Amino acid sequence: MERTTILLSLLAGLIFAGLLPFSLLAWAVCFLVAAFSTFGLRKYSSRFLLGHPAKNLALLTLFIAGFSFAGVRVHLREVAKPINHIEHYPGTPVQFRAIVDRPPSESASRTQIPLKLVESDAPVGQPGSGKLLLVLNNIGADFQYGDLLRIEGKMTVYDNRTIDSYGAWLDRSGYSGIIFNPETQLILSGQGNPLLSWIFKIRAVCLERVYRLFPKPESALMAGVLFGDESQIPTDVEKAFQRTGTAHIIAISGMNFSVLVWVLLALLSIFPKRWWLPLSLIPFIVFYTIMTGAKAAIVRAAIMCAFALVAKSIGRTRSGVDSLLLSALLMGMHNPAILPDVGFQLSFFATLGILQFNGPLTALAVKMLPEKGKVQVLKALQEMLITTLSAQIFTTWIIAAAFRQFSLASLPANILIAPLQSFLMIGGWLAVFADFCSSRRDNYSTFVFPFPH
Repeated sequence: MERTTILLSLLAGLIFAGLLPFSLLAWAVCFLVAAFSTFGLRKYSSRFLLGHPAKNLALLTLFIAGFSFAGVRVHLREVAKPINHIEHYPGTPVQFRAIVDRPPSESASRTQIPLKLVESDAPVGQPGSGKLLLVLNNIGADFQYGDLLRIEGKMTVYDNRTIDSYGAWLDRSGYSGIIFNPETQLILSGQGNPLLSWIFKIRAVCLERVYRLFPKPESALMAGVLFGDESQIPTDVEKAFQRTGTAHIIAISGMNFSVLVWVLLALLSIFPKRWWLPLSLIPFIVFYTIMTGAKAAIVRAAIMCAFALVAKSIGRTRSGVDSLLLSALLMGMHNPAILPDVGFQLSFFATLGILQFNGPLTALAVKMLPEKGKVQVLKALQEMLITTLSAQIFTTWIIAAAFRQFSLASLPANILIAPLQSFLMIGGWLAVFADFCSSRRDNYSTFVFPFPH
C-alpha cells in the first residue's frame, strides 16, 4: 500500500505540481513538513496492533510528501538553467558552437539536425548551453552525429503552454527552440561519444538496407517499425493510418520491443539454463533503445523489460502495474515534461489496459465458449481480440482527444492487424540480417560492418 502511494504521489506531483502557483521554496518546505509528519505518525501508530486513524493520516502525509518532492523536481528543471543557456536568447542574433547530438533526419522538404551547444567554446556574451533543432531547407546536408559546427542566426521560440502545441513537443524533447537556415560551418568531425557513434553507424547501415530491399512506401513503413525512422513516411499514408486509429503500427512502439525481447529469449532457451542468462539481454535492450531514438514509448518498454528480466533471473515476480508505474516515474524524474506527451500516454495506458483487463476478459470468454475446442478458440481470441480490446479501452479516448477524431474502424482494423504485426517485424529483421549475410558472402573483401577498430 505504501509503495503504491509513493509511486502515485510522485507521478501526480510530476503531472500537476507545475500548475500550482507555488515557488521552489514552498514545495521544499511542504516536503520537509510532510516527511517529518509521516515519520512521527508512523512511529506513533506502530504502538497499536489494530487499525488506528494515525495510520490513515500517515498515508495522507506520505502522499503529500511525495507530491511535494515531485514539485521540487519540476521547479528545479527551470531554475537549474545557467545564465548562458540558449533559452535566454529568443529572437536575437546568436553565434555559438554546437555538436550534432543525434543523427540528422531528412524529410521530403527539409533536414532536421539536433544540436547541443558546447559551453567551453562559447564566445563572450553568447549562449553556451542548451539544445536546439537546426532546420535546413537544402536536402542532403552532409552532417553526421559528432560534427562540431559553428552556427550564426536567429532562434525561433514557440509557445509551449498548450500541451498539444509544437512548442510543447519541443520542450518535452529537450529543445529550447529552432534555428532556421543559419550560417553553418563544419569545424571538426568525430567529437561525439564513440559508443553512440558506433551505434548510429549501425543504424545508418541497417536503414540503407531497408530502403534498398523494400519498395516505396513499404520501405518507409518498415524503417519506422524496425528502427524508428519515420522521416520518409508520406504525409497521406500517415494521415490514413491516423484516420483508422492504427497510427501506432507505423512507428516503433512498446509492442515491437516486447516481440524482439521475446524472440531473443526463445533463442537463449537453446543454451544450458543459467540464472544470469536473461540478464545478458539488458545490454542489447540499451543498444536497441538508443538505436531507435530512445522515444518515450520505447524507453518505457525498455525499463519494463529490464525489470522483467531481473525478476526472471532472481526467481521473483513483480506486479506489472507497479513496474509500469515505476518506469513512468523514472522517466518523469529524468524529464518531467515527458508525461504529457501523447506517444508516452498511449504506450502507458495501452499497457495498463492489457494488465488490468486482459485477465477479466479472458475469464469472461472462458465462461461463454463451448467446451469443444475451447483452448484453440481462446488462444486465437486472446491474440486477435482480447489483447487488442484491452489496449484500446483507455487509448481510444486519448486518441480522440489528441487528434480530435474517433474512428469506428479502429477496433476491427487493429483486430485484423494484430496477428500479423509480429510476423511483419520478425520478417523485416530476418530480411535485413539475410542481406548482411549475403553482402558478406558475395563481396567479403569490400563489405565493412561498422564495428569500432
